[in-house]
Amino acid sequence: MGQVRVRDLLKRLLLKKDYQVQTASTGQEAYKLMDNHMFELVLLDLKLPDSDGLTLLKHLKSVQPLCAAIIITAHSTTRSAVEAIHLGAFDYLDKPLEDMEVFYKVISNALCRQYQNDPVNADKEITTTGFIIGKTQKMRQIKQMADILAPKDITIMIQGETGTGKEVLSRYIHSVSKRANQPFIAVNCGAFTESLLESELFGHEKGSFTGAISKRQGVFEIADHGTLFLDEISEASLSVQVKLLRVLETGEFFRVGGKENIKSNIRVIAATNTEIEKMVNKGKFRNDLLYRLDVARLILPPLRDRIEDIPQLVDYFIEKNGSHHIKESLSGEVIQMLSSYNWPGNIRELSNVVAHSLAMAKDGKIKPYHLPEKIIQSYKTQELGFTHSQAQTSSDVEKRVIDKEEIINKFIEDFTGYLIQEYNDTGLIDLPSVLDYLKASQGQVAQKIIKTIMAENLGDRQSTAKKLNLNTRSLRYLLKEKPAKIKMVGKS
Repeated sequence: MGQVRVRDLLKRLLLKKDYQVQTASTGQEAYKLMDNHMFELVLLDLKLPDSDGLTLLKHLKSVQPLCAAIIITAHSTTRSAVEAIHLGAFDYLDKPLEDMEVFYKVISNALCRQYQNDPVNADKEITTTGFIIGKTQKMRQIKQMADILAPKDITIMIQGETGTGKEVLSRYIHSVSKRANQPFIAVNCGAFTESLLESELFGHEKGSFTGAISKRQGVFEIADHGTLFLDEISEASLSVQVKLLRVLETGEFFRVGGKENIKSNIRVIAATNTEIEKMVNKGKFRNDLLYRLDVARLILPPLRDRIEDIPQLVDYFIEKNGSHHIKESLSGEVIQMLSSYNWPGNIRELSNVVAHSLAMAKDGKIKPYHLPEKIIQSYKTQELGFTHSQAQTSSDVEKRVIDKEEIINKFIEDFTGYLIQEYNDTGLIDLPSVLDYLKASQGQVAQKIIKTIMAENLGDRQSTAKKLNLNTRSLRYLLKEKPAKIKMVGKS
């Protein structure tokens, strides 16, 4: 569907390949065909005289959800084509359609996918880049999007919390792109001062600033014909942003202090852990640069939203650490404990936890007590019935103070019930002994709590007392510690 010449040409080409083809020149004609005929594949132009392609795509997916859709688009509507992928389109093709072999291949792939029982490849994807899909539907969609966008050679914005794997995803995109055999260079824009970042990106001439003792190439030269990953792009200064905009628009730049106009054929993938639109509204990030970078956006979910992928991620990190034999020794309780944690540091934190546990497991078997204390405590909290969010907010800390009364009341009820049962069996309750036992237990409970909190605070009694709403004298009393002996030395 689309312009007459393109539509009729594609029809003739597809008929020669023995496909059955129907065409529509307007949105209204397309609606009628979709409502009255079943199709296996629809080629859809986003620009139509009386409708837009995205609205038609939504209708197609509502009436024929198993029908594959391929978007045909001009470069100016690439963003809409990417949005169409999010809505369920299989792929998109840029006009003009110059390479018909590519066209036939996309058609064939779409039909093969449509005939499969599972339209989403469920096989785990562990590549040399470490990009792991897992079982989460969101990650499968990101994988599909990455595979579609990789050969398109457009700029991509990856958004996600720190540690979600933005650089890993960018390396995967590079590895399946046309630039796979060319350099991949990652630069963290937040790790440099303004002047050093400019020099890192564009290079500098000898003597251009203090310390520039020789000419130096920047990554836009070094990674020519390859991929440049700009992490923490929101940290780049407005001055650097202007230069980035120029090289993205023209493919040309100057070294710091240089006069030679240098050309660069490079693909840029940018990443941010912030809502960059808010920075645009505050005037801290250029809207025109965001427009250039954000041709397509991939949003990585935090690890807490893909808990079911933890076993596969753990297997990968174990193999990465060269401990293949340990995988089979992981107990269900270890996985359960890992799954109970909230992972504020996301996949990067999980990687560190696995490395820590492997170091602790000298016998080659990871046990629950090999995990870091924060994981163990989180698991214990979960066992008491508190959720991740409950463990994080001050209002829920107050709720726990209230809930502990219920726990104590339940203990009293259970303990009293036990004593009444003993009386029914023996006709006697030694109440003085019971009261002595409760008094002794009170001290034991206090000491156990104090020692646990003190261990978390590395033995700091003042911090421990503050967290327990005690003064240090009361804390020492409950621990049954003798007052420290102080020796005064000096003149009388």
